[in-house]
Amino acid sequence: MVAAGVLELADETGDKWKDLAALRPTEAPPVVEHTVVTADVTEPLTEAEFVESLRKSLMDAARNGKRPNWKTIARRWRRTGLPFPLETRVCLLVTIDAPRAQGKPVLASMVKNKSDGPCHHFGEVLAGLGWSRGMSPTMVEPLRKREPARAYDAYRQT
Repeated sequence: MVAAGVLELADETGDKWKDLAALRPTEAPPVVEHTVVTADVTEPLTEAEFVESLRKSLMDAARNGKRPNWKTIARRWRRTGLPFPLETRVCLLVTIDAPRAQGKPVLASMVKNKSDGPCHHFGEVLAGLGWSRGMSPTMVEPLRKREPARAYDAYRQT
């Protein structure tokens, strides 16, 4: 049955098909496997993995005479999927240097602010590591200058 105005196609074995039949593949084309390459996609880090990763990065930075800033750290922190408020930043830096040990440089001092000094809340980090709470800026300032130099000296030798 053919609807009005529609032409019926000839059977594939008819004369109109003999030239096309020669063009048909006799076998299915080979299956080609493709590897899809994506951008550097990595699994999210746990907070503990991030702390360890940042500790190693700060040691490497000290070894190479460099200092990361908060922008760099925040970009890496996004991989944890966790918020990054000031309290978290302070806690993170305290955790990196805990426990405090005699003669051990404060790696948190390696994180610089916009003016290349240690982060503005460095006094809070020091308090978290056992220094006196509420140290005045004049008490914190010598430590802000001393600790990065100590970290450079300590890790360049390793």
